[in-house]
Amino acid sequence: MSVDREQIRKVIDLFSTVYQDLGELAPTYENDYLVVTAYELARVAGEVSLLLRSAIGDSGFRVVSDVTNALSRPENEIAELLDSYLVPKLRSSIDDAAFLADDATKDLLDRVNAIFRYGLGHMNHGTFGLNSDSSVADEELRASYMAHPQDPDLVASAMELARLNLPEF
Repeated sequence: MSVDREQIRKVIDLFSTVYQDLGELAPTYENDYLVVTAYELARVAGEVSLLLRSAIGDSGFRVVSDVTNALSRPENEIAELLDSYLVPKLRSSIDDAAFLADDATKDLLDRVNAIFRYGLGHMNHGTFGLNSDSSVADEELRASYMAHPQDPDLVASAMELARLNLPEF
């Protein structure tokens, strides 16, 4: 289990750094779209971080200096940085940890991946906009919730999903 915990720690460190740094930087941006995007990505990263921290019973994290340094670039470079560097790095951290994990940890990381993809789908196309990527993530989140109906993080995410999936006019 020590390998799994070590891999989870790496994911926590990365997502917590994104949560902290983007949460602090978002209000400093002048572009409104970038402010909203940064806040939304920070929110999703914070949700993932909190879920993983509670799963291993550890509230601390180490700052990932590569991410902090990358996010210190000028505002006009941040949107491209989020798409081309940060989001792929976050996705691959989950995949890498799952590759080395035991079944229980893979299950946890599958739930984390569903929450992360669901958040990204809504972030990239407006908070309430549904698209094909978010529809796939919606189904993954529903499946995770059905398999783990007592998980409070999935209950909250499923409730938000239900609220967002209003009938179309």
